[in-house]
Amino acid sequence: MSQLRIINLMNSLEAVAGSAIGIFVPVYILNSGFSLRMVFVYWLIYSAGIPVFFMATAKLCEYRGVRFVFLLRLLFVFLLYGSLYLLGQFKFLIFIAPIFKAIEVSLMYYPMHFIFIANTENDEMSKKISHLFAWPQIIGIIMPLVSTGIAIMFGMKNIFILVFVVYFILIFVYLRFKDHKIQTKFNFNKVLVFFKKYPKYIVMEVFENIREDMHGAVWPIFFYFTIAGSLGEKIGIASVGTINSVTAFVVLFFTLLMGKLADKFDKNKIMKFGFILAALAWINAYFLTNNVYLYLFSIAFSLISTMIELPYQALTYQLAKKDEQSDEFIVFREIPLFFARATVYLACILLIANIKITFLLSAIVFAIFALL
Repeated sequence: MSQLRIINLMNSLEAVAGSAIGIFVPVYILNSGFSLRMVFVYWLIYSAGIPVFFMATAKLCEYRGVRFVFLLRLLFVFLLYGSLYLLGQFKFLIFIAPIFKAIEVSLMYYPMHFIFIANTENDEMSKKISHLFAWPQIIGIIMPLVSTGIAIMFGMKNIFILVFVVYFILIFVYLRFKDHKIQTKFNFNKVLVFFKKYPKYIVMEVFENIREDMHGAVWPIFFYFTIAGSLGEKIGIASVGTINSVTAFVVLFFTLLMGKLADKFDKNKIMKFGFILAALAWINAYFLTNNVYLYLFSIAFSLISTMIELPYQALTYQLAKKDEQSDEFIVFREIPLFFARATVYLACILLIANIKITFLLSAIVFAIFALL
């Protein structure tokens, strides 16, 4: 089996776990007795850890190899979900769990990015990325409904059992990777060189990750709070699972289409058109008064995300592949990503009393990027 196919298999199994529990983590934190502000503190701590642990992972890949790094990741996955499982009894774990998450994400994505870049040609980058996205979306149609049923009938904690089983299976997938070491040539004095070399890309990184976190973190929380506040907690949980399944089904075919289009047309123009749509969508979301529109906007945001994220990922991998020091590129790009994520979560913490203001601020930011 090729390394790229193993990556796709790994990503698909990750989707089983992610679509089962990931969408419910904010709800679970709230139900464990924490305020909405603490949910964003959790995400902020996680974001701060990513650049640091990406650097550490790069060195670990050099000294111990890819297979070891992937297997080590499972330890921190179990520590993460074990901490979340015990969160209700031990409140201090709200500060520890996001650190475990930052470590396990770094241990997965640094070697995954590197393997994907090494095994993909530039002229088919978008197509390969669409395949990487599409398989998880197929799984994402089913798993949110399964986890919703478990959460409502048996309690949210029981979803962790399913997650642990999936990650146990992943051990056998990780063992299929070639045990090669990624040679790194880090020179941290080159951080400023990186920023000077890729100014347009860095701007794109910041704007895209503001969009990603608004859609991936802020919107689901707003969605749940709005539905649960008017129709009850169980309906809120059921709605989160249902809308994730519906959007996964709708976006699946659009992802494959975008994979073909992004390789044929200007990726920057596709992204900018997507940001115009995103700005319009967030302005309209601010004025939402009907719960039905919450479902429609969730689907719209997912389609817009695909239009932006797929060409963005293709551009990222193409630049990394052309760069003589692709290891430095993969790590250094996490610095602007942190600033983007931190901006979103700090804004949410400061505007917690009226979080919808972040919708308007996001719309302004996206419109600015589309006009650059």
